[in-house]
Amino acid sequence: LDRDKHFFTQEDIQKLEAYKYSIDDQIKAGRFDFFDTTWSILSKRMDRLQPFIEQELGSPYKYDGNETYTVTEDVNTYFANTSALEADWKKWLKFQALERFERKLDAQAKAKDSAAVAKQKPVDTLELAARKETKKFYTDWFKRLKKMDRKDQIALYGNAIAEVYDPHTEFFPPEDKDNFDIGMRGKLEGIGATLTERDGYIKVERIVVGSPSYKQGELKAGDLILKVAQGAGEPVDLVDMKLDDAIQLIRGKKGTE
Repeated sequence: LDRDKHFFTQEDIQKLEAYKYSIDDQIKAGRFDFFDTTWSILSKRMDRLQPFIEQELGSPYKYDGNETYTVTEDVNTYFANTSALEADWKKWLKFQALERFERKLDAQAKAKDSAAVAKQKPVDTLELAARKETKKFYTDWFKRLKKMDRKDQIALYGNAIAEVYDPHTEFFPPEDKDNFDIGMRGKLEGIGATLTERDGYIKVERIVVGSPSYKQGELKAGDLILKVAQGAGEPVDLVDMKLDDAIQLIRGKKGTE
């Protein structure tokens, strides 16, 4: 859940140590005390960080100070408490915004044709855009985590447990098992559209040539699917629905409407 140590503190880990020798017993008994406690800490931490991130990214950064931030591939230690964690977030957010800002400045500096040069934006506009993109990244990330239902959470936990004992063992919840079977068979009965989730909407990325959608002709790449119904049934609103759940509603056997 927290490979880069951005959410849990040493205080949290000490609290979770109480479950150190009972996780396997809980699994056998079908209990999730350890996981539920962990997820509760994560949820509360995200609730605290969300306004913190918005505040930090709400004002322009000054990049003329003498500051450093070190990024390592494997972070081994947790911060002692939330104060230390949030102090790190301050620098981490600034570093993230600076990276995006630098890329925008670099792209603008490399512009050669007259049209691109004419559209160049002021530095403060680029800095604002970098902060907005950084904020959106974390808003979307937290949203995806919070949107995970119990089934997704248990699948995540089940796989973490399975991989401790055997890296070649994987747990599939029902939808993932269906997708796996489809991949192995190389056969899918569906509308023939590749879908993604963007800003709460189910978006059509592309239409598969020869599929029902391709032959019918009305659905196009770039379309947003707002609702779906089975024949004359009551349409179900897909806005803010998880992509996997939306796909289950859209996918169907040959001949279904």
